[in-house]
Amino acid sequence: MLLVLSEEHKEHLGFLSEVDPTVVGEFGRIAVEFLKKGSNPKIYEGAARKLNVSSESVQHGVEGLMYLLTESSKLMISEVDFQDSVLVLGFSEELNKLLLQLYLENRKEIRQILSKLAPSLPHYHNLEWRLDVQRQKMLLVLSEEHKEHLGFLSEVDPTVVGEFGRIAVEFLKKGSNPKIYEGAARKLNVSSESVQHGVEGLMYLLTESSKLMISEVDFQDSVLVLGFSEELNKLLLQLYLENRKEIRQILSKLAPSLPHYHNLEWRLDVQLASRALRHQVKPTVTLKLHLEDGAKRSAHVLQTDPATLQHLIQELERALGELKTNHCRRILRNIK
Repeated sequence: MLLVLSEEHKEHLGFLSEVDPTVVGEFGRIAVEFLKKGSNPKIYEGAARKLNVSSESVQHGVEGLMYLLTESSKLMISEVDFQDSVLVLGFSEELNKLLLQLYLENRKEIRQILSKLAPSLPHYHNLEWRLDVQRQKMLLVLSEEHKEHLGFLSEVDPTVVGEFGRIAVEFLKKGSNPKIYEGAARKLNVSSESVQHGVEGLMYLLTESSKLMISEVDFQDSVLVLGFSEELNKLLLQLYLENRKEIRQILSKLAPSLPHYHNLEWRLDVQLASRALRHQVKPTVTLKLHLEDGAKRSAHVLQTDPATLQHLIQELERALGELKTNHCRRILRNIK
């Protein structure tokens, strides 16, 4: 990677060819010192008197050398690339070697100095996204398998259905227990697999209805397709209404708690000069992302450059574009 020098930088660095190599070495030491503590006009004036030149010429020479060393150190360019970069200055071979020596001797220290000067803010690395579609009021769609499993409930006494409801909620808390299926199967004189299907079907009906917080009317309309008696439908509704709050609490503990977006503040900063370089344009976007997690709120400060921000925007637009795909439209049509 070659370092690109502007005409102004070339003009400032040109002063180095007018002074003794020992002076160039001293300028290098001053440049590194200024990076640590900031520039000192008195040093420019003192050096100008010794060299019998203007302090502005000395300042330009030191700042030009500072730019050459800091930018080369930032990019960690190789020896060959450094030599090729300074060839455009038309310096003597001796001066080119001296500049290379200054770079190699100081680049590690300069990078350490620059890392301390840079603000310690987290920066964008990557964005992952997922599209979730949820509707608060909707009918519960039961697959043929779920209907078959729930069909077993019409073959048993309503008190057994109530017991199955209690078992389903208990299994949500602690996990299933095959022994309970076997015990119930012996009492009912049916296979344990039938009992298991009945309990799991009821568990699905109650958990999915509780997740979506569907209304009483929507719940009743959802179970109509099962062809149960009015008595059994009322019993299922009663089980749902009595247990949905507890089921939602159980599910909330099982589900990962993810914070969500609340607000975004941003600021555009443009660095026009620094101790290392007087003339530059370095835009930076600082973002303050406010998140909510229940009653808790948090803020995260991120910093990025315009190019990375553009990539972030493209990723978010891709996520929004997913809503327009045929697959997503089919899902939305089915839940309306």
